[in-house]
Parts: sequence; structure tokens; C-alpha cells
Amino acid sequence: MNYLSRIEEMLLLAIWKLKDDAYGISIRDQVEKDTGVEWMSGAIYAPLSRLKKTAMSKPPRLKAPPKKEGGRVSTTSSPLSG
Repeated sequence: MNYLSRIEEMLLLAIWKLKDDAYGISIRDQVEKDTGVEWMSGAIYAPLSRLKKTAMSKPPRLKAPPKKEGGRVSTTSSPLSG
């Protein structure tokens, strides 16, 4: 049985709260809001990768770019529903 680290638990909770708006920076911002701890920009990607490998999070999906000039396509994540 694989156990989640505290960081992975926080990320899954943030993904669940954000639903379709769960992508890199928004996940980090939600975790910072929930914990009051400032995270470095790349700090969430390794734990997110581990979650995907253990099938605790669905693979990311492309999200349409915003309707503003210079908008970028982003990827979103979502927790697996049981």
C-alpha cells in the first residue's frame, strides 16, 4: 500500500477545491492560502508527478486559453473520484 506524503495530501485537497481551475500556479496559490506557507514556483511539480504515477490524480487535460491577448493553453489536474 502506498501512503501519501503530507504535501501530496495538500495538493489533492487543493485540486479538489479548485475543480476545473486546478493547474500549476493556481494549485500552488491554493496550498499557500490553506497553509499560510509560501511555496517556490516549481515545488508542486514533483509531488504532482508522484500523484499521477500512483494514479491518485487524473492525467492533466488541456484547458482553453483565456480570451485575452497573450493567453496560454494550460493544463489542469483533477483527483480521481471514488
